[in-house]
Amino acid sequence: RFSIKKRVAFGQGIFVCGDIPELGLWEPSRAYRLKWNEDILAYQGDTWSGCLLIDVNASTTVQYKYIIADWRYPSASNAEWEIGAYNRRLDLGKPKSTIICG
Repeated sequence: RFSIKKRVAFGQGIFVCGDIPELGLWEPSRAYRLKWNEDILAYQGDTWSGCLLIDVNASTTVQYKYIIADWRYPSASNAEWEIGAYNRRLDLGKPKSTIICG
């Protein structure tokens, strides 16, 4: 589950962009779009969140950043990347293994 509290301008959205296909392989136009929640009591407004199934066979550690971009048409030209030299990391544990018996 991804979640971030951030106010953005009307017409913009928050996306998660990272190093796996589910997060767009660092391409903002294919990043995962988060949903805005205005439930003041539960989230104090301006909270963006989303759940995503990730294939743990592909990678055990995911690197990502949040980006702000045009809600309808996110692209490299209108994406504002999260500040910081380091990427966020999500450790998914050990990948599934396959045993082949001959």
